[in-house]
Amino acid sequence: MIGLRAFCKLLQCRRSVMDIPFAEVFCLRMRTQTVGRVQQSFATGYFLSQRAKRTMEVVSARNFFTSPYLNKLHPRSCWKCGGNTHPEKELFFCECGVVQKPARCATFFELLQMDRSFDINTKVLSKKFKDTQRLLHPDKYSTKAEEEQHFAEEQSSLLNKSYETLLKPLNRAIYLLELDGITISENDSVSDPEFLMSMMEDFETISCANSPDDVASLEKDNELRIDKCVFDLSKTFSSGDLIHAKNLTIQLRYFTTIQERIKEFRMKFLE
Repeated sequence: MIGLRAFCKLLQCRRSVMDIPFAEVFCLRMRTQTVGRVQQSFATGYFLSQRAKRTMEVVSARNFFTSPYLNKLHPRSCWKCGGNTHPEKELFFCECGVVQKPARCATFFELLQMDRSFDINTKVLSKKFKDTQRLLHPDKYSTKAEEEQHFAEEQSSLLNKSYETLLKPLNRAIYLLELDGITISENDSVSDPEFLMSMMEDFETISCANSPDDVASLEKDNELRIDKCVFDLSKTFSSGDLIHAKNLTIQLRYFTTIQERIKEFRMKFLE
C-alpha cells in the first residue's frame, strides 16, 4: 500500500487514469488510523478531480472499440454464403437474403440508424424500430433453417432492447454515459442535502395520500422538473461535461421514480 505523499506524486504524473490502481485509492480512504479525516477527504477529492479531468483523454480510446471502427477491423462473415457483411448496410441481413448473427459491437444508435446524441426524434426512432422489427419478427422464419431462426430471434431481442433504451430520456442518458465509461449504480446519490430532503418529502406525500387529488399538485410540479432536467441534460451532453451529466441523470432518476410512484398510486383507484 502506498502512502499519502507517494500517492499524490503518483497523481501528478502524466499517466493515464487507468494506470492508477483503484484499490490503492480505496485502501487509502480506509486508513483511518494513520491519516486524518481531512487528509483523506483531500486525497479522495484530488483523485476524483484529476480523474474527471482525464476522463476525456481516454474517451477517444474507448470509442475506438465501438463500431463501426471495430466492425471494419473485424467484419462478420455470412453464415450461409461466407461473404463479409458490410458493418452498416448489412447489420441485419446479408446481400444473399438471410438474417445475420447480431453485430455485438454496434451501438444501439447504430442498430436503429440514429445519430449518437441525447437529442433524438422519438417518432423517427419508433418508425425505424417498427420497420426493422417487422422484417425480423421470428414468426416470419418458422420454416427457415434452424440457424436463421435463432439469429432472427437474437436480432429481434437486441432490437427491442435498443429501442427501449433509447426511447426514454433516463435510459438514454445512462446508456450514453456508459458508452463513455461512466456508470451509475443503484447506490449513487445526490450530495445536496436540500435536494434529498425535498425528495423524501415528495415520497412521503405520495405515501400519505388518500385520493388522486392529493398528488395532483406534486404530479404537475414533478413533470416540470423532468422537463427542465431533460433540457439541462441536452445542453450538458452537447458541451461534453460528462461529470455534470451524471449528476443530472441521477436527479432525473429521482424524478422518474416519483412519476412512477404517482402512476402506481393512481392505478389503485382504477381497479
